[in-house]
Amino acid sequence: MRRAHAIVALLDETVMLASPAIAATALWMLDIIPIHVAVAIAAPPLAVLAYMIAEVYRARPGDVRYTPVGERAIVVEPLRPRGLVKVRGEYWRAMCNGCTAEAGEVVVVEGIFEG
Repeated sequence: MRRAHAIVALLDETVMLASPAIAATALWMLDIIPIHVAVAIAAPPLAVLAYMIAEVYRARPGDVRYTPVGERAIVVEPLRPRGLVKVRGEYWRAMCNGCTAEAGEVVVVEGIFEG
């Protein structure tokens, strides 16, 4: 996944993880909860968000941390023998050695190849 795509994907998580911090800050500003409670509510999700952002910036282009070996994939473009599959929402180029698979079929990823 390119860094720009990863940053866009983080926007959804940012909203989700920042919501408790925003709510805790609002409750503190309205004098409903004390500051230490607001910090206790806001700190864990903000720490997770900071970690996720750091991971995106630390990743090098082409750095593969996730491999789909053993996962089920849905064939998007027919494998004759090469085509395209979708694994956990990501598209991967695929090759079916000595076989074919039509679009919509489910296959199991057996390995990763370069090329």
